[in-house]
Amino acid sequence: MKNFIILFSLFNIISLSCYSRSLKIMTPNEMILEAREHIKSIKPYEAKVLHNDRKAFLLDVRSLDDYKMGYIQGAIHIPRGELELRINDLIPGRDTKLIVYSEKGRLSSLATYTLLKLGYPNTKNLAGGLEAWQQAGYPISR
Repeated sequence: MKNFIILFSLFNIISLSCYSRSLKIMTPNEMILEAREHIKSIKPYEAKVLHNDRKAFLLDVRSLDDYKMGYIQGAIHIPRGELELRINDLIPGRDTKLIVYSEKGRLSSLATYTLLKLGYPNTKNLAGGLEAWQQAGYPISR
């Protein structure tokens, strides 16, 4: 039994050592670029049509304070930091079409990538975020 514990401990140390060497340390910008390689983004016009036709849910992943300053009417709010824990409670099914947005599309790129990894294949990022939505002349609610 003593030999087993020693062998098991040694195995764990080696496994953790290999894992830490294979983990790539990235900057936030590198993480966003990596996410954008794996996600699809759509323009505000496309998002508006899908949302108005009730073919997609809008998901706002900004902070509560930012959300209170203005949001797209009908959007579901889940702050990015709570996304993994709350998405199953608020979205009806994994096949639901989602359009994720943040202020400029950076945070929503990460959130979109996360949702794809969580098994939500019909998730897209709103290119340029809420800022692009407003620049296209579309309204926000307060």
